[in-house]
Amino acid sequence: MRTVWKDPNPEHIFDRQKKRRPRDGESDQREGFKMGVLWRYMHPYRMRILLALLGTAVITLLGVMPPLFMRYLVDSVIGKKKWEYLLLIALLAVFIPIAAHIIRFFNHRLIILAGRRFIADIRTAAYRKVIFFSMKYHG
Repeated sequence: MRTVWKDPNPEHIFDRQKKRRPRDGESDQREGFKMGVLWRYMHPYRMRILLALLGTAVITLLGVMPPLFMRYLVDSVIGKKKWEYLLLIALLAVFIPIAAHIIRFFNHRLIILAGRRFIADIRTAAYRKVIFFSMKYHG
């Protein structure tokens, strides 16, 4: 269930102050856009983002496993004629990629959902900011 949206002070993200560009040799330490503002909008979705990162790590580990199973199958099972492990390694070589694809599907959906809600929150904050501008701004 989605939590109630709290406005994380959207005035900072949409300020339009004119700043000069840094000259050669100067650092780009402008006070305009700050990454902390985006983190405030991402805060309600931090668990989804962390779960997506964990899912990505699991998918990476599962992607490395089939070649290891094949190496073990060729070197230890067939090479040393230990036929009792053949069925287990063959099943793992088939089901690990299937499990990786299932996890990848849900991980992809999770990333899309968190991203869309994050963008919707920023758009809502921008709309709320623009709605209270003076009529001169709107034409």
